[in-house]
Amino acid sequence: MYAKHFAALTGLMALLAFTNTGCFTLIGAGIGSIDDGSKPDRFHTGPGWQVEKLKPGTPVVLSLPDSVRMNGKYLGVEQQSAGVYAQRYTAERAQPEGAALPPLGDTITLVRSSGKQETFAFQGFDYEPGSVPDKPKLLMVVKRNGHPELKTVKLEKAKQLVDSKGMALTAGDLNRRFLEGQLPLLSSLVLVAQQDTVRIATDQVVSMTTPVKKRGARIGAQIGGSIDAAILVVSGIVVLAMGGLYWLSGASD
Repeated sequence: MYAKHFAALTGLMALLAFTNTGCFTLIGAGIGSIDDGSKPDRFHTGPGWQVEKLKPGTPVVLSLPDSVRMNGKYLGVEQQSAGVYAQRYTAERAQPEGAALPPLGDTITLVRSSGKQETFAFQGFDYEPGSVPDKPKLLMVVKRNGHPELKTVKLEKAKQLVDSKGMALTAGDLNRRFLEGQLPLLSSLVLVAQQDTVRIATDQVVSMTTPVKKRGARIGAQIGGSIDAAILVVSGIVVLAMGGLYWLSGASD
């Protein structure tokens, strides 16, 4: 008789657990979605080099020089062609403040804090976002002797930079120009704007506005999932406890 009761209870608990699984998760997600829908859309505005956090297809609004705005969907980041970058970089060097920049292809000697020196051919500038969004790392893109592939050098590791004429380059000044959008970078943002694919140099993006993702549905699903998991655990404990009682009952008989 006890065996029949135990089997019936076990079956009932198993049915309750498995039919309930996911129920509260769905309810929580639904409540969270309703809450999301009741809140106004929010947007985040930041510099163009924060794009490493974006997913392809994200709608963006770019603020460009001369108060120009561009709407589109973000596709990714790619490097400009050597010809396009050379035109932009040469134009910047023609400006009074750009005269101190080394020409493309110039031989640069980097002196590290340890005193070790490296020599390479300068190919341009780019950046690395880094772990803190407001502290990107400026990179020098180079070719090392005998190696055709492009490499990057972090300027923060340089104690001194010297060009082929013996002129010292100041990493602090280069980084300031970079943060102010006055240093041509190789990276470009790729967007779909009005059904056309356009490429905008990262240093030309004054700011970028993106929608803030609503998290109500996600949080609701997580809370509901915790309840579902708790029900499964309790059901399992009850079944194990009843099994122990059944075993003890059988042993006493």
